[in-house]
Amino acid sequence: MKDSRWFIPLERQGLQNLLNERKIIRAAQENGTVAINNRIPLQSLTAANIMVEGSIIGYESNVKSGGVGARYFGIGADTQYQLDQIAVNLRVVNVSTGEILSSVNTSKTILSYEVQAGVFRFIDYQRLLEGEVGYTSNEPVMLCLMSAIETGVIFLI
Repeated sequence: MKDSRWFIPLERQGLQNLLNERKIIRAAQENGTVAINNRIPLQSLTAANIMVEGSIIGYESNVKSGGVGARYFGIGADTQYQLDQIAVNLRVVNVSTGEILSSVNTSKTILSYEVQAGVFRFIDYQRLLEGEVGYTSNEPVMLCLMSAIETGVIFLI
């Protein structure tokens, strides 16, 4: 959001740590034992005019799944897929009035799939041939969450 230059993000998650550091600097300034890098008087913290809030409102696993496969005399292959879905809600709130200026829900589908092949066959009376090979791909949930949030921000703007 900061890179867009449309917003000035303010620290609120670590606000208590920020306030503690400011207390330490003020105490040192009052005692005259302030470090060289802290001799400039502290400015007031910037107040926010609007807040962007949000939450994950849903994670549905196995929304859709399926696959296909075949085996003939112990030799075969198959593939499977699964779709999950994550949903987020974002709101823009006016700090002065508490009014919700805008609200949006967005979702993103998460794809996972697997491809495998194998053989399971008796070659002789007491000799068994068995082998498997496979590949699985899971779309990272964190990237999908970020994508859903970014889409929500675009719709809010």
